[in-house]
Amino acid sequence: SINWLSDTTINPNFLALDSKNRIWIGHWATDGGISCYNPYDNTFFIYRWGEQSYKNVIGAIGIDHYDTKWIKNGENLIALDSLGNPYEFNHPLLLGEIKPPPYPSFAFDKKNRVYLGTLNGLLVIDHKNTLGNFSDDEIKIITSGLLSPIINSCCCDRNGKIWVATPNGAGYLKNDLTFEIFT
Repeated sequence: SINWLSDTTINPNFLALDSKNRIWIGHWATDGGISCYNPYDNTFFIYRWGEQSYKNVIGAIGIDHYDTKWIKNGENLIALDSLGNPYEFNHPLLLGEIKPPPYPSFAFDKKNRVYLGTLNGLLVIDHKNTLGNFSDDEIKIITSGLLSPIINSCCCDRNGKIWVATPNGAGYLKNDLTFEIFT
C-alpha cells in the first residue's frame, strides 16, 4: 500500500537505522534535510537547516555506537546527538563536497572515531567523544598506500579494522595509518 505523506520524503536517497529501530532518511534536496520514521507510533519528524539550504542536501547518514547521527550534507558535516542537539563540523576538509553516486559511507571504530569515504581519501575525525568541544578534535585525510584516492565505501570489521573500497581495489587501514590494498 502507499501512505501519502505531506512533504516528509522529498527525494529520499539514504537510510540508516538507530538503536530504537527508527529509520532515518536523508533527502537530496535544498528543502530536504533528514526525516525520522518511528514505527512504534507510525510518525515522522523532520530536521531541516533553514527552508532552502545546501545543509539540507544529504549525501550520507551514519549512526555511531552512542546513537549520534552523522550527516554529510552539501556544506559541512553535522553530528546530531541522541538528544537531538546538532554539532556542526566546519573544518576545511569537510566543506562542500558531496560525491556523486555511489554516495559516501560512514564507519565507526571501537574508539568511536568517525570515518567517511571521500573523493580525496579516507576522512578521519577523532572527536574524543566530546562533540561540543572542537578544540581537541583531530581531523585528517588518509591516502598513503591507496591506488586511488576515491573511497567508494568504508566499514569497520568486528576486530575494529577499517576497510575501504576504491575503484582500484579494496583494503584496510593499518596501525601506521597506511593502507594494505588487495587488487
